Amino acid sequence: MRTDTKKMTKPIYVTCLIVTILFLLSVNSAHAVRQCSMGSSGSQGSWYMVNSIVAKIISGNVPDIRLTAVVSPGASTENIRRIHAKEMEFALCTGASSYLGFHGLDIFAPTKHDILAWYTGQQMAYVIIVRADSNIKSIADLKGKVIALDKKGTSGYVQTLRMLQLHGLKPGDYTESTQARGDAAGGFIDGRIDCWFYANTLASPHITKMVAARDVRFLGVDKTKMKTFMEEYPYYDLKDYEVFRGLKQSFTWVYFYECSIVGSYLDEELVYQCTKALFENIDQLHAASPVYKEYNLEGALNGAKISVHPGALRYYKEKNVKGWDNPKFQYNPGNR
Repeated sequence: MRTDTKKMTKPIYVTCLIVTILFLLSVNSAHAVRQCSMGSSGSQGSWYMVNSIVAKIISGNVPDIRLTAVVSPGASTENIRRIHAKEMEFALCTGASSYLGFHGLDIFAPTKHDILAWYTGQQMAYVIIVRADSNIKSIADLKGKVIALDKKGTSGYVQTLRMLQLHGLKPGDYTESTQARGDAAGGFIDGRIDCWFYANTLASPHITKMVAARDVRFLGVDKTKMKTFMEEYPYYDLKDYEVFRGLKQSFTWVYFYECSIVGSYLDEELVYQCTKALFENIDQLHAASPVYKEYNLEGALNGAKISVHPGALRYYKEKNVKGWDNPKFQYNPGNR
């Protein structure tokens, strides 16, 4: 009798255990937190700092999503490629790189990458810095010097070389030092680098460090010589400066906007909720630094060069953000 009872109890116990496990799995899956990542640049750069705050805002205000800022040594180029490969979902990049990646041009050719604009933020420029006590007065004077510029294989590297060529300098006329911006800033300060030439946010901590440690001179581009460049790269503009970082020096830089991007494959509702959470809590980003006030709802589409994700555009329409109804921002997968 006892043996029969044991035989009957065991399958009942197993069945109950299976049912319990399945129930717990269904409950956990219903409340599963989606892990997402947001690409930036080097760990010492402003992009990583901005993304860390943005990720915290979204993680704290959008249910069931955990967004983490990650370091991307390859910056814009790496971020675009990794979003396309579905290795990350959100990222910062330059407006120029977003244009090239979206259309499958230049270093991204021939593949049109699966990215869409999310919002634009700070102004950026190709910043050209030399030491004030050097004999370098113009780009032409960089012949024979050590120039720190973007890593090979990036759009920044290709376009920096193009600018140098238009000013009469071909590869071999100078020594390239391709490294992370922070390392290059250190090399500039200790004298190993003659010129720091990178596409960067104007509020970059690297620029702050160099200006604080050395008396510097900002070099500008020649507008006449840059005419061809501006025709080739319609996503750039030229901007004149009379004062920068408190220094009264007249020069012209190639400038543009940084652009946050997302995978075109992301769900509309998810991107809508993330956009809403960010801009309804943007004061948290502003509190971190006055320079972050360039991130604001009114200018969310300033400088955008590609189609905007439908989820973000839906929020911008609700808030009547300038540009939301611009046809160029409407995403049509069939026209890719």
